[in-house]
Amino acid sequence: MGEGSCRHGDRPPPGADHRSPVCPRTARVAHARKVRRLTQRELADLSHVSYSTLTKVEQGVLPASPSVIGALARSARRTSSRSPPTFPA
Repeated sequence: MGEGSCRHGDRPPPGADHRSPVCPRTARVAHARKVRRLTQRELADLSHVSYSTLTKVEQGVLPASPSVIGALARSARRTSSRSPPTFPA
């Protein structure tokens, strides 16, 4: 993992690190949750992803696995039919 790259491979802007809220994947997870007006606890319950995992993903402490992203995206689709989920693929 080089300087300025996220643990999961996305590249944030120069000088930012994986824990930064500007990390592309981390920012998308938090943004999608907030757009749907869900708390971290609500999204964790809806998606069957542990609250601990969700908070660590949003904080950039833990990279989001494909299964976590899938679970979050599926639950987001159930909470809002107006806009498509914006979680990373």
